[in-house]
Amino acid sequence: MSNIKQRNESIDILKGIGIGLVLTAHSLEGFVSKFAYTFHMPLFFIVTGLFISEYVGTEETSFTTWWKKMSKKDFARLILPALFTMAFILIVSSLSFILNDSYLQNPIELIWNDEPDGKLNYINMLGNLWFLFALFFAKQFFFVLRNLIGKRLLPVMCLAIGVIAIVIRQWFDLPFEFLGGACVLPFVWVGYYLKRHGGVEAGIKRWFYLTIPFWVTFIFWGKGRIGAMPPAYYIPYIVSACGGTLFFYHVSKLISSKTKYLRRILAFLGVYSLILICAPSIETYCFPMQEIIPQLPFRSVFVIIGKVGWCVIAVYACLKIPFLSKVFGVKK
Repeated sequence: MSNIKQRNESIDILKGIGIGLVLTAHSLEGFVSKFAYTFHMPLFFIVTGLFISEYVGTEETSFTTWWKKMSKKDFARLILPALFTMAFILIVSSLSFILNDSYLQNPIELIWNDEPDGKLNYINMLGNLWFLFALFFAKQFFFVLRNLIGKRLLPVMCLAIGVIAIVIRQWFDLPFEFLGGACVLPFVWVGYYLKRHGGVEAGIKRWFYLTIPFWVTFIFWGKGRIGAMPPAYYIPYIVSACGGTLFFYHVSKLISSKTKYLRRILAFLGVYSLILICAPSIETYCFPMQEIIPQLPFRSVFVIIGKVGWCVIAVYACLKIPFLSKVFGVKK
């Protein structure tokens, strides 16, 4: 890749694969779900690091001024869509007070967990929306750390903060994935490392490919996922997630060069990944396919088709409705 700022179709396809796994991981139990959780969300944090903004100091722009500008931009791109989706879910779920025998849940119970895993009470992020809050805080932490300690100590500090956050989450959590943003800092750094060394092509060293067999091993003997992981598995999880992301990046390159329709479908999913993070959360809490679709042969296939169909409708709505286009930052 000669210029990282140019759109890389393979990256869009990689994100499309990640979104596809987000949909299937919540529909299929067992091996498929465990396989997806080994890397499907970390790959988005790694891609974020690959394209994360750099601060270039000038007499006119201080770091604080630049950071405020980036924070405002990230808030509009990540937090506003998440808050809109949460509000939509809670408004629709309020119908549970007047509709009997519906799939809707009490909105108060949705937003507040009394005793989640025995931890201190915290605000629930409603499905996939935790990712947007965690990504927002991860970027802010990363910007500040990079400015305060420089690039040399950055990986050590990102890992140390991540370990501390994982340990703290064994006893209590903080609202809006504040600790989640700290947990994923190492993934952001991995992407940033690749960016500084020439991108996803020139930045990949030979030793980095050792993470792929480690990932394969972790699929069968690993344990946990982001947000629900024993501290002892945290560092192995980081290594395995890098391996899974690297493997599927090369799969994405192959799809980009060798296929036509699959390439377009996955790139479409990747381009609209923000909407496709929010849309499944609405489906899960407002009209869950896993409960609506009756028991049929190959029921899981119909559930996935239903989820994908709903996501396509959500993207179409965001393209056609100006208000939604503005909320989700969609450009035709």
